[in-house]
Amino acid sequence: MQLNSFRTLGRSGLRVSPITLGGLAFGDADDQTSTALLDPYLAAGGNFIDAANVYNGGRSEETIGAYLDKHRACPPGRYQGPGTSMSEFQLEAAGGLER
Repeated sequence: MQLNSFRTLGRSGLRVSPITLGGLAFGDADDQTSTALLDPYLAAGGNFIDAANVYNGGRSEETIGAYLDKHRACPPGRYQGPGTSMSEFQLEAAGGLER
């Protein structure tokens, strides 16, 4: 399946693949397993990977981020937490980029 028939994500203007790769299990899996999942997804044209600060205590972001860093791709991120203030969002976004 080719995933490069991109669609616009809401009003953001971002062009994303029609199927998102869920990142919840990353961080529990070893690097070899993670690579076995990420390689074919990116090779098929996928560019939309779901990750969040609450997935495996941030380890999901770390695993996906390390993989994408090696492949010079942009890491994903999503914030989920008790607060909704801009300062809390910025703090979590910065943590996600560090991971």
